Amino acid sequence: MRLAFALLCLLAASTADACKPPRDYRREPAQRAYDAHYAQWTHDAADALVKDPDPNVAWASLVMLLQVGEGDHAATLDLPRDPTSGVGRLMRYAYCGETERCPTGITEWVESEPDNLFVLAVALHENDSYASKARRKLDGATRYDDYTVATRTLEETLLARVPAPPPVPAGYVLPACSVLAFDAVAPRPNLGNQPAVLAAAAVFLDDGKLATPLRLKIAQLLTTPNRSPLAAVAGARLGTWAAVDTDELAHYCALEARGRSFDGDVYEWIVKGGHGVDPAVRADYFATLATRNGIDALTDIAARLPQALKPKPIDEAALAKCNARLAKKE
Repeated sequence: MRLAFALLCLLAASTADACKPPRDYRREPAQRAYDAHYAQWTHDAADALVKDPDPNVAWASLVMLLQVGEGDHAATLDLPRDPTSGVGRLMRYAYCGETERCPTGITEWVESEPDNLFVLAVALHENDSYASKARRKLDGATRYDDYTVATRTLEETLLARVPAPPPVPAGYVLPACSVLAFDAVAPRPNLGNQPAVLAAAAVFLDDGKLATPLRLKIAQLLTTPNRSPLAAVAGARLGTWAAVDTDELAHYCALEARGRSFDGDVYEWIVKGGHGVDPAVRADYFATLATRNGIDALTDIAARLPQALKPKPIDEAALAKCNARLAKKE
């Protein structure tokens, strides 16, 4: 299995599991009625928002329609004007990648943010010709921003501009395979549930064309505070491969060990949320990302996580093996 794909599977594992409902899975009539009510609310809200004067909001509304199975309807709507922010460009990329209505989006995105490692990583998923151009720009990257925090803010903006979602009935749970999130009030759009966000950091693990100094630079950008819950997982792994001295290796090995102590489900919990999630804990986590990388921020809230998501003890044997890698290269 390709390494980038393997990491992607780790980060998205609980999404895949959630989309395998048991054969006898049934929705209660009251829940099905609410599902339909919420879908109609989403349809009406997105129809209004696609005309919003803020193009970033307008593009997000198209993504919202895709998430609730309204892709055919979304394809009939006029495309908004070009986004004016990074998170808006992410929304455009997510919509265009699903519908193929605007194939030049990635080119415009890279031209707008040539210093953003995340955008260049997304571009590496494109055809070979464009991927080669993006790879040549990697050495000029100075930051990594996958807009996870900005996406949460954008969701709040969307919800503030439309009537409140229909009140959730007592005992309601999201259907299996839902791409929506659930907070203390009601289901909500989950614009951050995009493959680009999950896969971009992982792509560097599978790129054999990167020189060691560039790998180390990328590892550093992925593991510094960058408002991403996911980047540090890939950055720590990349750092253990590229480290050239013992102190450097020890740093990345320790970070990777702490990341591995958390089950993969915790990343799904953080990015997407779910029934029973304490929104205050998630809010504190995302606030912490301003000064901590994704793994360190998880460590900070570990005591407040649900029992099933608390970290396991550090695997000391695996940590020792990681720290011995330089000796094996000699």
